[in-house]
Amino acid sequence: FSAKNFTALTIDEEERGITLGETISQRPTAPVPLITLAPHGCLGMRIELTRYYEILKRPGVYKLTWKPYEGVLQSEPATLTIMAKRRAKLITNLGTISMEFYYDVAPNHVRNFIELANDRFYDNLTFHRVIPGGLIQGGSPTGANNGARPDGKTLKAEFSKIPFEAGTVGMARSPTNPDSASCQFFICLSPQPAFVGTQTAFAKVVGKESFETLKKIASVPTKQGDRPLQPIAIKTISLENIPERSQEASPSAPDGQGAAARAVVRLHNPPRGQNPAGEDTAAVGPSPTASQPAVDSSP
Repeated sequence: FSAKNFTALTIDEEERGITLGETISQRPTAPVPLITLAPHGCLGMRIELTRYYEILKRPGVYKLTWKPYEGVLQSEPATLTIMAKRRAKLITNLGTISMEFYYDVAPNHVRNFIELANDRFYDNLTFHRVIPGGLIQGGSPTGANNGARPDGKTLKAEFSKIPFEAGTVGMARSPTNPDSASCQFFICLSPQPAFVGTQTAFAKVVGKESFETLKKIASVPTKQGDRPLQPIAIKTISLENIPERSQEASPSAPDGQGAAARAVVRLHNPPRGQNPAGEDTAAVGPSPTASQPAVDSSP
């Protein structure tokens, strides 16, 4: 769609005064089938722009303008915001837990958690469930498994192949509705292979201090319902940007699951002339058919 004298796609980054508009040519890697389009029909394709524009991997606000066929067609400029990667610090009465997010495979769950943390939703809530060797669960405004966001917002599941290991963070959901995650989250204390493909992993605990804090929380005595005998308070959750030089060490998705800035290109013929009432729970309990951990919906 580009040629020597014009560029179909331009990218402007106003803050640094950068304008990109290279001509990129790529030949098909396989035979191209014959496609017949109806009048004014369209054909879609997806392009990973970060393969060609490394700048789109950096935080910033970019304006994309698409003008193929020497400008015969032109899209409205699209604004693309690339946010800096952030890490979260959970300050509890037993220590600090640092987490880094899986932006690539669970973007909506990451966005939801960051939104709630920014709104101070989690301040002074608790970890209300402790299963030694299993997981800890918290973030409920009621202090029980049935707590949810006051606005009733729920999240569509973002299952992936990320393993649930010690330190993996998932968003709790109803065992009968995969799209019911709201505000409660859990942190695995040991591998939970049964959760892969059934729970959404959105973050990973990092740092020696964090795992020491998890050990302290896991050692708190519990009563019926896996409820700790002493309060485990989430004092607050703070967020901080990860320096660009450190982002390569951030958690990443398994091969084939990464996301990139994409543009959907449509080739046109040239024109003429929520679940607020349900339980929000994910926990480990004995499976009736196997020794693997299972989701438990008990209150």
